[in-house]
Amino acid sequence: MTTPSAVTLANQIRMGRQISRRAVVVVEGRDDKLFCEHFVDRAVAKVLVAPGKENVLEAVRILDADGFLGISGLVDPDFDGLSGFGVGSAPSPNLLTVDAHDLDTMLLRSGALGRVLTEFAVRRDCGPSESDVREMLTLLAAPIGCLRLHSLRRGLNLRFAGLDYSRVFSRTGGSVDEITLIQEVKNRTQRQDISSAELRTGVAAIREEGHDLWQLCCGDDLLGALCCALRWWLAGSSAQQVSAAKIRESLRLAFGPQDFLGSGVGRQMSFWQEQNPGFRLLLPALGRGAGATP
Repeated sequence: MTTPSAVTLANQIRMGRQISRRAVVVVEGRDDKLFCEHFVDRAVAKVLVAPGKENVLEAVRILDADGFLGISGLVDPDFDGLSGFGVGSAPSPNLLTVDAHDLDTMLLRSGALGRVLTEFAVRRDCGPSESDVREMLTLLAAPIGCLRLHSLRRGLNLRFAGLDYSRVFSRTGGSVDEITLIQEVKNRTQRQDISSAELRTGVAAIREEGHDLWQLCCGDDLLGALCCALRWWLAGSSAQQVSAAKIRESLRLAFGPQDFLGSGVGRQMSFWQEQNPGFRLLLPALGRGAGATP
């Protein structure tokens, strides 16, 4: 469905082309923009923020229909591959996606995680390994991902924003208290009429489907788990400095050129350049492509 925001953005991109022949990447939010600007050559390309995923998809569709060149959109897959409500069977060649559920999930899956653990003074010689940390994070976040997906499939519109992860995750058992999780979500949604037993059954059913946990787990939940884990491992004032916003920023800054070149996003952007002669997205050291005159 065409939205006013998408139309406004498409018009903004058209007007910008009259001033400068730069490639354009449309992203979902501020964090995505900050991530892209580490790797996009801003002399020949511009990163624009659309208010949400649907507006990115619609702006790209509008400009594709006009035959507008040099436009691309970067979105999170979210639950597209698991919910049955994906972006379509024939997506635009100008639509790029991050590697896992969302940007945060991709960053946690990368080598940036180890650098962040070191930054937060988690000793690598006696502390948990990166692979152990990743396994713990996905195991903690998976039940929440199952509940999110169940809510999406059933149209329950459960609210997860502001979830108190310290109440949901067990420090001693490294597990999730599903009863507390479900009650917390019901409280936030103000839907005590929904059966907790039915929600637990839904979570169990999705768990049995055997999905890739990096597609099932949401970045917010993984970061919530990592915040809790770092607070468990650290002591004193260091623990008080741990926040999801701080970790998100640290991961973004720790994700370097080699991580980017080895990622699906990096390969997609490089391929987009090859398919769009006359436009370039990436810094010269990161990808080939014909230059564009700003």
